[in-house]
Order: sequence, then C-alpha cells, then structure tokens
Amino acid sequence: MIKKPRTIKAASAKAAAAQPKPIEPPKTKTSIYLVLLAIIVLTAIALMVNQKIKSRQQPAQNSATQTAQTDQAKKAMDKSDIQSLIARVGSLIMVNANEEPTIATVQDAEALRKSNPVFYKDAENGDRLLVWSDKAVLYSTRLDKLLAVMPITGQAGVIGPSSTSTQATLNSTTSTIASEKATIEVRNGTRTAGLAKSMASTLKAEGLKVGIVGDLYEKDHAKTVIYMLTDKDMPATLNALETVTRNAEVTKPPVGNFGFKGDFVVIVGSDFVKP
Repeated sequence: MIKKPRTIKAASAKAAAAQPKPIEPPKTKTSIYLVLLAIIVLTAIALMVNQKIKSRQQPAQNSATQTAQTDQAKKAMDKSDIQSLIARVGSLIMVNANEEPTIATVQDAEALRKSNPVFYKDAENGDRLLVWSDKAVLYSTRLDKLLAVMPITGQAGVIGPSSTSTQATLNSTTSTIASEKATIEVRNGTRTAGLAKSMASTLKAEGLKVGIVGDLYEKDHAKTVIYMLTDKDMPATLNALETVTRNAEVTKPPVGNFGFKGDFVVIVGSDFVKP
C-alpha cells in the first residue's frame, strides 16, 4: 500500500496545534491594576485642584496682609505726626514735656473767631490747637508759627478746646495780663543798636508794661534770656514773654547788684530778630 504525502496545510495546522497557548493574566490582577490607576488619577486631580485653590487664596491673603501692614503704618505715621507737632510747638514755647496735650484741628475758623475774636483772630482751617494744663496754644501749620498763647489758671487738668470754661479763660487773656500788673525791663546784651527798643515795642504790642529800656554793660549775649526778679505768680506775663522771645530761657539773675528794676528783665541776645 502506497502512503499519500501530507499537504503543507495539514502540517501547518498540526504545528499550530502543537504550540502552547499564551497564558492570560488572572482577572483578579487586572482589577488591582485598574484600582491603582484610578487612585493615581484621582490623586493627581486632587493635587491640581488644591494647587488652584491655593493660588486663588494667595492674592487674598497677600491683600489682607498688605492692608494690615498699611493700617499699622498709618497709625505709626499719625503718631509720628503728633509727636513732631508737639516737638515743634515745644521748640517755640516752653511746655511741660511730661504732659500729653489735648490736640484739636481747626475746622471752622470763622465760627471760632465769632466765639473768641481775640484768641482766634488769625486762625485758619487746618491750624492746630494744643491745650496743656497751664496754657492753650494756637499753632499755624501753614506759617509754622504760634498765632496765640493763652495761660490757663485755676483749671483742673487739661481742658478740651470746645469747653465753655476754656472759652471763658481764653476771653480773659488780656485782663489776666493786666491784672498781674508786671513791670518789665529790657536791656540790649549785644553790640547791635536798637534791639532793646525793638523788643520793648514788641512786648508793648502784647499788652505788657515795659519800664526801663537800655543797654547792658555785657555785649556778648548770644541768646535772649528772661530774668525773673519777682516771687509772685505771674503766668500770663511769663507766657507772653516766652512767646515774644521764642522760648527764651527763664532764670534768676546772676548774683550781684546790677541795678535791675521790675518783675522781669529781658536781656536781648543776638538770636533776637526784629519783627
């Protein structure tokens, strides 16, 4: 019996059947892979969302921080301005450095002028009123000068500028100086002629009574000095003298017989400028 040769197709089919089948991964492992993939994706999304929220919140936080810093800077600036104001007024007239004055800003100069035409004569809106327990000072911020000074006597503590008692005290400025009846002597302590006469005229314009006007034998006084000869309490006169002399030193006269007469002696120094 003669055998027929096998065809190529049959041989290929047999060979294919003889090859091992690929091993498929178990269904449980596939599920784990999917879960892990989902966790990774969700984590990435959560991080992206969180980053966006932070980026949106950051400008608001920065704005709040900047606002807080601005408010603090403004408060510090306001406090600095007040301290500068007190220091400037203190350089123009003698004040109690240990006392915090009451400070007000002139808002309606005309109304104040009607209520007190003497004290607020030259007041402008924006001027500052500083009230200590012993004096009230009206300071011009535009001119950088004192416009008026009023001694406060018989008052308890610092009085606000709108107080009726303060207005009454302000109105009594001239009569208080007149009632003290102080006599002032003026001496020129420099080699510049005419300074004593000019000082005397300025003091008279403030309602002060000037007696002797002349020269001092010493001609080397660089600064104006106020000698206080009296033991009487004359705050109105003293404050007026300090205002005119721009906060000159107040002291007792040196030991010796200088022939001074009166309650106060003003020694005019080189720092005095004729008005």
